[in-house]
Amino acid sequence: MMLISHTLLLLTVKADNPSKVQVLDMTKNHVKLGWTRPNKDGGDKIQGYVIEYKKIGEHWAKYNDKPVQDNSVKSWLLMPQTFYQST
Repeated sequence: MMLISHTLLLLTVKADNPSKVQVLDMTKNHVKLGWTRPNKDGGDKIQGYVIEYKKIGEHWAKYNDKPVQDNSVKSWLLMPQTFYQST
């Protein structure tokens, strides 16, 4: 009788968050945010960035359906006299 055993160990490494997030441009209707690529990419090419926003007192929501490929994004979601939170 032969006993064969296989063990698969899968490790994942999370990429760092982007750094130096800053406001590049802003009007009463939009904000353009920019950032620097993460120092650690988790061992794989970064496919893009998911942008989230949150109005004070509400839940986080995604801004984009597809990952942003660039290191900046212009948002047209701003509402007058509304406060937003970032991480």
